[in-house]
Amino acid sequence: MTKFSWVCGALTGAFLATTVSIGEAYAQAKVTKQFVTINGTKYRRNGAEDAYLGSVGLRRDVGKNAFERQAEAPKALFKIKSPTTVDIDFKNTASADLGVSYQGVGVEASFEQMKQGKLKLVKFEVDNRRDYVAATNKNHAWLDTIRDVDKDGKLRVVTSIWVLISGEEFNSFKASGNINYSGNGVTAKVGASGGSEAKFSFSKDTIIAYGIDRIDWQGKPKTRVIDNLTEDKVGGN
Repeated sequence: MTKFSWVCGALTGAFLATTVSIGEAYAQAKVTKQFVTINGTKYRRNGAEDAYLGSVGLRRDVGKNAFERQAEAPKALFKIKSPTTVDIDFKNTASADLGVSYQGVGVEASFEQMKQGKLKLVKFEVDNRRDYVAATNKNHAWLDTIRDVDKDGKLRVVTSIWVLISGEEFNSFKASGNINYSGNGVTAKVGASGGSEAKFSFSKDTIIAYGIDRIDWQGKPKTRVIDNLTEDKVGGN
């Protein structure tokens, strides 16, 4: 595996610079309109366009398991794990289930590109929940924002996202140097060994699925701090 140094911007939560490894696919994913299921774990899809990594939002149930982003994490709040790819279980996934038109090429064409390996699902995940909690409790402005928004215990933190990118783009940053998410994170620049530069971008529509954690509080409402983050599994409370 090849290692890279990441500096990410606001779209995906804005990460501290850290060294990560780019991993190959480790499982097959079954995709439906509501979920991406990998090794028995279901990742939500409804509201995925709002699910910026590290952001907080409200989980809206009503049978939809939707997510409504309320605030984006401040810059340099957390680190990420090694990005990982996953293969789609095409025998049990239809193009209508995926329902994504990558860069406007159409749903069917996007599905065919995935089958041909031209498009890949890549997972980005918060590296250490305890570090996220500690950093949040130290950042009083961010902590106040979360306190104000969490009125009924429905507030969640996005701790993982699955993003659709082209296989060519994935291979370019897997084989080259530094990856930087600049500005709002829409564009990533890849510094190759010879000093040349490759670029790729993703929009909110290419965030396919996400995982969220529930916030466990400690203390009185106005002065409470976060005690822990607990995975909010599909079917949980």
